[in-house]
Amino acid sequence: MAGTLVELIEGNLEMLVDGITKEAIQRIPSYEKAPIKQTLIRMERMIGVLVESIRCNDPSILEQYLMGIAEQRREQAYRVGELHAILDILERHLRDLVVQTTPDEVERNAHLALADATIASARMILSTAYLLLAQANS
Repeated sequence: MAGTLVELIEGNLEMLVDGITKEAIQRIPSYEKAPIKQTLIRMERMIGVLVESIRCNDPSILEQYLMGIAEQRREQAYRVGELHAILDILERHLRDLVVQTTPDEVERNAHLALADATIASARMILSTAYLLLAQANS
């Protein structure tokens, strides 16, 4: 058994943060402009909150974090599409990790389903947060 999704993420945290950060810098203009140390810290924090939300089986942990991030990033002139791009990158790296480290098909599919549902929820939260912020500022 490969372990839980939380264990997989925590055991590969440095690799995930590094890979996601490098790809974000290459693909997303505002991340290319941001200091690399800041981006590394942000990625580690985001993954940490995601892990805590999954560990506690409490989606509100991720929701509260993302609502705050949406407000901060909007004030910093990040577009919602850029935040969705980060989630796309995170999702791809999580899926790759699960596929590479979980040989048991049932366990692998369970991990993938949990990762997919969590990222889909994160996308919805970010979109909703940006919409609410736009309405509040108009």
